[in-house]
Amino acid sequence: MKLTYSLESVLHTDFSEDITCIGLEFHKFLADLELTAFHEYKETEDYPEEVFHATMAGLLEQLGEDELELPLLFTVELDKEMSLFGFPFRYTFLLADREYFHSLSREYEVDKETEELCLSEDTDCIVIYTGMSLQE
Repeated sequence: MKLTYSLESVLHTDFSEDITCIGLEFHKFLADLELTAFHEYKETEDYPEEVFHATMAGLLEQLGEDELELPLLFTVELDKEMSLFGFPFRYTFLLADREYFHSLSREYEVDKETEELCLSEDTDCIVIYTGMSLQE
């Protein structure tokens, strides 16, 4: 599996501190949504892309307040009403710090530029989309 850079998010905390998070494989998450979700829900707050951003904002805020232990797996769900197939789906993400990412980068194919960006002192965390599954 090759991990590729997809997005960068910076949250300015209440303590005048910036939290920088690098997103890998986010384009695959968006592609999976295209395959599984009705597009008319795209502008709603319950749409998985919106839920992802809200979840990340909360997690980054917790990280900025030193209330979060990494690595952390989290999921975003697609209700069956929004699903093209009538089944609920779960999209899974891994939130990691630089040290954990460094150990992962040896197992996965990561290009040099992406690895340097993720391991930079300016990067506080890395979020990786790991895939989707049917929700039980």
